[in-house]
Amino acid sequence: MDATRHRNNIPRDGYTEPGYLAPERHLFDWPLRFKFRPVLPEERAEHLEAIDKINSAVKNQLACNAFIASRLVEWDDRDEEGNVNPITPVTVGRLKPTLSNRLYEIILGVRPSDCDPEWSDTVKHEQVDAEYQSAKFNKPVGTVKLEESEKN
Repeated sequence: MDATRHRNNIPRDGYTEPGYLAPERHLFDWPLRFKFRPVLPEERAEHLEAIDKINSAVKNQLACNAFIASRLVEWDDRDEEGNVNPITPVTVGRLKPTLSNRLYEIILGVRPSDCDPEWSDTVKHEQVDAEYQSAKFNKPVGTVKLEESEKN
């Protein structure tokens, strides 16, 4: 079997987005930089419908952790020795609740990422424009970004 054909399980459509969560005083102390696969509107609807059918808060959280882990491509979350933590439902579940909730909303496309001070001006401008278009047209930011990428 050709090893180059099966290096990972990420679909090859070229749609991976950078994300950033700035630290929030008293909630989480360190920024989180990550790359993720945003969901399409129909995937968002399917996921939310499936989550609504779960009648246990614990099972619901486990399903959300698995969902987040399935969409993350990479992140810079590290352990005490400085090693990058693996992206799994278990490690996602160990994040502080505010951090995991925001990460979930960004991946779902219902909340924008914070602007990373290390992003290029072009990426920052695209992020701010997507937020503006989202507010202007009352659409999830993920839908706005998808529509923009389809134009290009």
